[in-house]
Amino acid sequence: RGSAASKRSTITTFATDAITKGMIDFYLRWWAGHHCIFMGFSKLFLASHPILMHGLTATRNAQHLNETAIVSIKAKGCSTTAACLHVGLLPMDLFPPAGLYPPVRGHALVGRSVRPQFGHRLRLDRYDERDFESLRTNMITDGLWLI
Repeated sequence: RGSAASKRSTITTFATDAITKGMIDFYLRWWAGHHCIFMGFSKLFLASHPILMHGLTATRNAQHLNETAIVSIKAKGCSTTAACLHVGLLPMDLFPPAGLYPPVRGHALVGRSVRPQFGHRLRLDRYDERDFESLRTNMITDGLWLI
């Protein structure tokens, strides 16, 4: 909507490419299901030559992880000479990565638990026996299991 309307197809293409890259990795390596989104996005993001904006340096960003940082990236559909998408790196205390939810539980907007055991994806019959239960146990401990 609004001023971003002209970038809609570029943004959609970037998101689709990230998931596609993740899906390829997932099927080549049989990793966990989150691999498609998180790893695909990470790899595509890094390949898009991210540049911190507004004079922000990597050191300052690392010192202030709970502030939003804006990054400029060059995605498919950008001109050949310039980055054309701006991505917000969200505050870590509001959007913590897996395993870092418990210390910020009081104000975090999302949370993810770490699965302590990792099952073999070719033996899906073992998923419910081991993987699901271990993830459920961690989610209860982290306060994320609400059933």
